Amino acid sequence: MTFNHIPIKTPVIEPAHYDNKHFYSIYGEKFPSITTILHSFPNKGIEIWKSKTPNWRDIQQESFKIGTELHSKIESYLKNTDNDKDITHQSLKLFYNLKPELDKINQIQAQETRLYHKDLKIAGTVDLIGEYDGEKCIVDFKNSRKPKKEWMVKKSGYYEQLTAYSKMWEYCTNQKIDTGIILIANWDGTTSLHKIHIPDYEDNLLNILEAYANL
Repeated sequence: MTFNHIPIKTPVIEPAHYDNKHFYSIYGEKFPSITTILHSFPNKGIEIWKSKTPNWRDIQQESFKIGTELHSKIESYLKNTDNDKDITHQSLKLFYNLKPELDKINQIQAQETRLYHKDLKIAGTVDLIGEYDGEKCIVDFKNSRKPKKEWMVKKSGYYEQLTAYSKMWEYCTNQKIDTGIILIANWDGTTSLHKIHIPDYEDNLLNILEAYANL
């Protein structure tokens, strides 16, 4: 399958680091990434898991490696330059589980594209903006060791992350997108799709940004 690309011009944004956190720099001003913001709040569930899992660092490191490889594989596939070089069996397995959903994507405007919003004071790198099943969407790719129930996905901040990308995309391009999709490749061989109406989560995002500003 060949994917059609319709690139759109976006600002030049450079990655930066400050106080061991991920920021982006544009026009001399630094903006925190939306993931940095979301990870700035205490997570009791994760802390409990760490306390019960002596090798949690190894698990986190492995999950990060798999996630990075999977994103790279998805990116090359959708760019019509598919390459299996330097990818582990687990990452490749997750990719092929997700492939039927990837094949529903087309008319791609952005991949791994840096965005920002000056007024909201946020930045980030969106996985993909294009059509999924003919509908224009913000798409984010995830992987999970275990399938997540809907309440877990809602609690994770994934939907607010999509909403942030939508607001940044609109700020940078004047294009409004109201549909967001999370595609999750689960390690048990299943896939999960979560679709949202982005305006439903705008208030949540604004509350999070306000709380972050007051940290």
